[in-house]
Amino acid sequence: MTDLDLQLAEHLDSPALGSDHVSQDSGFGPSSGQRLTHVVHVDQRSASAPAIFFNRHERDDAVGAYIFAETQRDDAVRYHLHLYNFNIARLAQARYIERMKLARKDQVIVGDGIELRPHARRNYELYGRWYSNPTIWHLTSWTAEPLRPRDVERLFEDREASTTERSFAIHLPESQKPLGIISLMNISKAHASADLSIILGDSDNRARGYGTEAIRTILDYAFADLRLHRVGLSVFDFNDAALKTYERLGFQREGCLRGAVKRDETHRDAILMSILAPEWNAQVSQQHA
Repeated sequence: MTDLDLQLAEHLDSPALGSDHVSQDSGFGPSSGQRLTHVVHVDQRSASAPAIFFNRHERDDAVGAYIFAETQRDDAVRYHLHLYNFNIARLAQARYIERMKLARKDQVIVGDGIELRPHARRNYELYGRWYSNPTIWHLTSWTAEPLRPRDVERLFEDREASTTERSFAIHLPESQKPLGIISLMNISKAHASADLSIILGDSDNRARGYGTEAIRTILDYAFADLRLHRVGLSVFDFNDAALKTYERLGFQREGCLRGAVKRDETHRDAILMSILAPEWNAQVSQQHA
């Protein structure tokens, strides 16, 4: 337990807050008498806040309400909580920021039937086979030729250390073997933007909806957690399946880089596409209406 946890625990024991204790497993809310050990409760069931979600019981105490207000951007809850107990709100805000910074590199994001997990070094050899696969290279890569396995390992070591990328392995919930890779690259805090890339490794895992759900999940993360405004991508004009998927998800064509990629001795176009936070949020609202 950190010093900040202890300060929060002292405030939560205040008579002004009543006798409810803080749950060890969920972070906040009435429980069976356990004290504070976690501040942020991670639960991926909420489409509007994929990284953090508080159930209605957990919203009942002041610190949980504050973090719920932050993740849901609820100004009314935030305002009334500040009136109720400014110190708790201040401490909760600091703890929220601290926890989220620590969680980013190790975060597991759960979607509908898939999970986005941190990369494990034991999978780098598998990634090397994917990136050296001529079909995957043909459809997705800007490199002059498929990458060699040792270059792929170096690529993911760089990604692990990067502050401008969030890269995940795509897994089925019960599987330790990844079926693909999805990344947000070139993340710009100044412009609240990033670029999306995705590959699915084995051909057996394509055209089964896994890629679509992985993109939905990372877009939730990009717009609700990272609070980006724009996610862009490029896709080669002969990759018809990818183009249809992106359009179904709401990506808009912005233009093209004419003759930008050479395949089979022919120069082909790269299509530029993007989706903005208001467009994605409108889709999510319609789906949950």
